[in-house]
Amino acid sequence: MIGQEHVWAAGDVTGIAPYTHTANYQARLIVHNMLHSADAQRTSDYRAIPRAVYTDPPVASVGLTERRARELGLQLVAASFDLTTLARAHVDDVRYGRLRLLVDPAQSVVYGASIVGPHADSLIGIGTLAIQARLSLETLEELVAPFPSWGEAYALLVRSLSRPRKDPPILTEPQPNSLVTTPPS
Repeated sequence: MIGQEHVWAAGDVTGIAPYTHTANYQARLIVHNMLHSADAQRTSDYRAIPRAVYTDPPVASVGLTERRARELGLQLVAASFDLTTLARAHVDDVRYGRLRLLVDPAQSVVYGASIVGPHADSLIGIGTLAIQARLSLETLEELVAPFPSWGEAYALLVRSLSRPRKDPPILTEPQPNSLVTTPPS
């Protein structure tokens, strides 16, 4: 975010993730760096900038997409969870929704998350934190969410990944219903 000494830029002019929340993040970094010495400077990290579309149903994502993971040559496991299987979906009479995670089983971390469904713009916050803080899958698996809530989906999906398999799936396509992890054909 420094092009010249004592010149900073934030927001759309940077050409990086053109969202208000990205500009706010960049501004916080700039202010910090303006007020602190060179040895206390912070650098930007854009791995966990969430994206949201405020439609009906809402859509949100964070981190890598499956396409980008393939381009980078990463061997990630993709798994989906049908949000309609949650008790909260029954309480709210919701008949649509899916959470999808891209994880690296070797490192035990999340690289990407996407959600289509109720409160996706808020629910993506768990995925954002998981990526930003490099939370282990074990930590996510132990997440205690209120019951009934949409947040339960993360722990339930990660628990399904810890079940033993012969050949872990790599970047699979979405499948209908519930917990899905299938190997590519």
